[in-house]
Amino acid sequence: MYLKTRRFARMKIKVLTILLIFVLSQKATGALVEDLDISFNSTEVYATFSFSLNQGELETLKRGGQKEIIFYIDLFRRWEIFPDEFITGLKVVRVLYVDPMKKEFTATSFDGNTLIEKRFKGLESMLKWAFTFKEVKVADLKGLPEGIYFVKVTAESKTKKIPSIITDLLIFLPSREFRVSLHSPPFKWDKNEIRVMK
Repeated sequence: MYLKTRRFARMKIKVLTILLIFVLSQKATGALVEDLDISFNSTEVYATFSFSLNQGELETLKRGGQKEIIFYIDLFRRWEIFPDEFITGLKVVRVLYVDPMKKEFTATSFDGNTLIEKRFKGLESMLKWAFTFKEVKVADLKGLPEGIYFVKVTAESKTKKIPSIITDLLIFLPSREFRVSLHSPPFKWDKNEIRVMK
């Protein structure tokens, strides 16, 4: 009886410890993907959107360091019964560097083909350039089957505090600081015209 009670108490402590680690590891995010707007030119789909960090992450960036944010701009086909089908997408990696002592503000952008590096006079102009996307070509619908489609924009930042091997072993620890996404209104493609649905 004594051993059973002791084992039960140990198991309760282990479960409570795991739950406590899980709760403490969850981080509230104030990062947002905003103002997602889609436009069309013939059969091509374009996305315009902006992104903003939360106040805490902005303050950390102002003190100096590096911040990497990955943007996924994806086209999905909507299904009623089945999960939405991924069609194509674009990955854009934006990295921000701030050195407050030298007053240096540098940002890079890489979309898989082109690497752009820019220097800025201040943090605000760097954030505006790095977090504003205008008419990014998402896909050409020519050749795709008729159906209902939408654009999904996802922004994520991976945490650098925990090595990836630990997050692979301890799956309850987060591997990202944040991951936020926003969907566009759906639109119908019928091989002749594109019609935005309300």
